[in-house]
Amino acid sequence: MTRRSTATPVDRRGILKMIGAASTVGLGSVLTRPARAQPSLDRVTLSLAWLIQGSSAYTQAGKALGIFRKHGIDIEISRGSGSGPTAQAVGNGQFDFGLVSAPLIILNASKGLPIAALGTTQYDSTMGVCVLDESSIRQPSDLLGKKVGVVAGSGELAFFYDWAKVANFDSSKVDIVYLDGKVLEQTLINKQIEAMIGYGSSSLPIFISQKVMTRFMPYSAQDLVIYGNALVAHQKMLADKPDLCMRMCNAMFESLAYNLLNPKEVLDLFIKEVPDISLTTSGPEFARAGMGIAQYIAIDDAAKQNGLGWSDTKRVDEMIGRVMSRMAAPGSTKPDAEKLYTNKFVGGIKLSADDWKKVETNTAEFAGYFASRRRGA
Repeated sequence: MTRRSTATPVDRRGILKMIGAASTVGLGSVLTRPARAQPSLDRVTLSLAWLIQGSSAYTQAGKALGIFRKHGIDIEISRGSGSGPTAQAVGNGQFDFGLVSAPLIILNASKGLPIAALGTTQYDSTMGVCVLDESSIRQPSDLLGKKVGVVAGSGELAFFYDWAKVANFDSSKVDIVYLDGKVLEQTLINKQIEAMIGYGSSSLPIFISQKVMTRFMPYSAQDLVIYGNALVAHQKMLADKPDLCMRMCNAMFESLAYNLLNPKEVLDLFIKEVPDISLTTSGPEFARAGMGIAQYIAIDDAAKQNGLGWSDTKRVDEMIGRVMSRMAAPGSTKPDAEKLYTNKFVGGIKLSADDWKKVETNTAEFAGYFASRRRGA
């Protein structure tokens, strides 16, 4: 899936500045059902992994539509400044819950941070390699001898070497160029590099909103699966307040399900709730693309078979092994997959087969960017 440039592209800083500021579900009519009486609401704080943007639109929609209140929760949603800081904030008790990417969940747990993932919201971190559509690079081995930009020390670079092994090319023959993350996409647009390593969920909305034609090669195409965000909490929260954890998961995944089945409604609501999105002409399209990609990577066999949020512990164990070998410091302790990713609080929000067909139709545009992605085991 590609987009043609008709506007002057902007860098990552320019795009992001504007937004700095129970049940089997056929959720099209979920809000028409009478809400259960709530004698009191639990005040809950949630930190996003990053800025308030399209990929997290379902949380704002869930709050605005009263889904959290229906489950007895008065939610306060705060922007994050990266998965690492969000994991630390939850582990240190500054927030009740957070959205954190899988590598940072594993990495922080290996250092002793007492957090656990209650439910997976994204089944693909979308790490991969992006090229301009006109590029001669058509497969991983075509990267040999090419200038490939990446942010130094990033997780996507760490896993690039694993990807090279499974994709069967010699990564030592790739000319890696280290760049500031604020200009990564712009450097590719300007053809100062021939490819870039990054997160599709971060970079593709920039390209799409600026109508720049690209192609994307996800690591997951070679079955190197690294989950994206999951809802995390302190281990003490799981032990002391299991009912709240259950209600929070039901509210989060009901909100996600509503988003999956009603994307246009949620996007319109999100833009209304976050007016800064419309400060630039490309802002609404940036939000739409981010939301669409997040919806697409919420599709997985684990979610289809067991309910939204369900984590495949076999996959989790594989991820833990990769993170420990590529990113963990010497002396770190390997987390136990079933303790780190619990399925105790998920499985209550399910979509029917017809619902999943609707979701796949809704996300067909974005599936084109991840055509070779493998879903589930």
